[in-house]
Amino acid sequence: VSTYVEINRSWSTGDVVEIYMPYTLHLDKTPDKLDADGSTVASIMYGPLVMVAKDTRDTYIPMNWYTLVLSDNLEESINVVTGPDDPEGNVPHLTTNGLDFFPMYDAYNYRYHAYVKVEETQSVLNTDELQSLVETAAAASQEDYTAEEWDALQTALSAAQAVLAKGEEATQTEVYEAFKALQAALKTEEPAPGVDKDALQSAVDSAVADTEKDKYTEDSWTAYQTALADAKAVLADENATQEEVQAALDALQAAEAALKEVEPTEEPTVEPTQEPTAEPTKDPGSKPSTTPGSGSTGKPSKPGTSTKPGGAGTGDNSPMTAAAFALVLGLGGAAVLTVYKKRHQA
Repeated sequence: VSTYVEINRSWSTGDVVEIYMPYTLHLDKTPDKLDADGSTVASIMYGPLVMVAKDTRDTYIPMNWYTLVLSDNLEESINVVTGPDDPEGNVPHLTTNGLDFFPMYDAYNYRYHAYVKVEETQSVLNTDELQSLVETAAAASQEDYTAEEWDALQTALSAAQAVLAKGEEATQTEVYEAFKALQAALKTEEPAPGVDKDALQSAVDSAVADTEKDKYTEDSWTAYQTALADAKAVLADENATQEEVQAALDALQAAEAALKEVEPTEEPTVEPTQEPTAEPTKDPGSKPSTTPGSGSTGKPSKPGTSTKPGGAGTGDNSPMTAAAFALVLGLGGAAVLTVYKKRHQA
């Protein structure tokens, strides 16, 4: 992990700091694998340098990959021919799997490969697995092979035994290559396909929660719980067959589809109570009364006038009408009397 280096001291003029950073081998892998075969793609790094594989072929080969077999400990698989400390000043040079690698900055006059396919050997970390496979191959029966297959098996077996005979001098790459070759030549019985419980497990994991119980009818919920319990029992049964797993899955899915929701009950509708109005409701089509003496003129009362029945307010015209009527009668009588006197005088 990269970090800072702290130097805590008092500095003086002329102090010199020398940094020694040895070059190490490591892989810079791409985040994705090849779609075709799922292979890992990487660049070989030597310290900060990207090392590229030199391609000496003079014919055009479209999109070809160099494949490397490398051990977890790259120093066992990659040979450093020259490094940054080379007294002759040569550029770094690596070799592995029969290929030469040089820094990318120096690859200006030939074709090169910055990326290679890498077969990682994590499955074979020592000779134990190779030894076990050699014993299995040595016990194989010739009757199970054709003549050609038997010869191939014996060749791979001899090569593997030779690698084992090297002891600690055998490199991880040699162990891995011998293991892969012998494994390819040896006929092994195909293991019986295992029971696939993934779909049933997924259905159980996504089962309807108990908190939803009140949403469904009692009968449909009970049937669903029975199917769910049976499914869990099949998952826990190590000897369950694929047919039993499928039957449990079908039953659980059918029971879930048959869950019936409880029908909501209708609440009675309550009509709002109408409160009586403070004043009687008037007919919008009726007109104000204009009958004399009714105390109403059809117009709003003026401020300060009385509207009480029988009141003598300034808005009541009854006394004025009586006085006017009496005045008219008096004037009429005087006029008649005057005419009467003139006639008798004549």
